[in-house]
Amino acid sequence: MDQRTLHDGTVTLANIEPEWRKSGELGEDEERHDTVRILPELADMQLTMYFIGDSDVHDDHMLALKHNDGVLNREAIECSCY
Repeated sequence: MDQRTLHDGTVTLANIEPEWRKSGELGEDEERHDTVRILPELADMQLTMYFIGDSDVHDDHMLALKHNDGVLNREAIECSCY
């Protein structure tokens, strides 16, 4: 939790040991994101998705940027399924 959590109720999920960083898979001009801002009621579900490999923090970060002020919400997740 941080100051933004106090303001809008969102939380940040972070990948503190990303596989791409350990493996050196990132190209010179590639950018990866290790955090995503998310609604608390969706955090457990997304953590499960990360664990089973159906999603990752970077993909969710990019998805959140397309929707609702950079916050991953239910609408953004549902839109990504189609």
